Amino acid sequence: MKKNEKKLKKRAKEKLSKKNKTIGKQVKQKSAKLSELKSRIKMLEAVVEKRERTIAKLKTKLDESDSRKQKKAGKQKSPGGAAKLLRSQRSTRVGLNQRDAWRRHGYLRSRYEHYLEQNEEKSAARQHAGEDLVEKFGEEAGYTELQLEQILS
Repeated sequence: MKKNEKKLKKRAKEKLSKKNKTIGKQVKQKSAKLSELKSRIKMLEAVVEKRERTIAKLKTKLDESDSRKQKKAGKQKSPGGAAKLLRSQRSTRVGLNQRDAWRRHGYLRSRYEHYLEQNEEKSAARQHAGEDLVEKFGEEAGYTELQLEQILS
């Protein structure tokens, strides 16, 4: 009986030592993960703090620029009567008109080339391109046959 008891005690001790080893490994792994997570939290807190400082700086710059704009707006003189009259008579700026003209011309040219690639005659291609231009940009963008011939020659 004593031998059996000794064997049982020995087996129980071995089982306990194995359990203790696995528990020790698990504790080490969890403590490593915990320390890793703590360091990551510190890093993220530092990033958040840095961003908050950046936001605060940008807000102060924005406030300063707004106050400068208000000061400048108060100091600026209003345009004279003749300048106001000229500005009110002009519906759009010259640059906008030129850009629109170039856009219409580019569209007309691309449609003309498209119809030429479709093996249409030049006069028919010009006519179709002119019709496409009127459809897209309206009646005021249209050209006469002679103008189309001069533009697309």
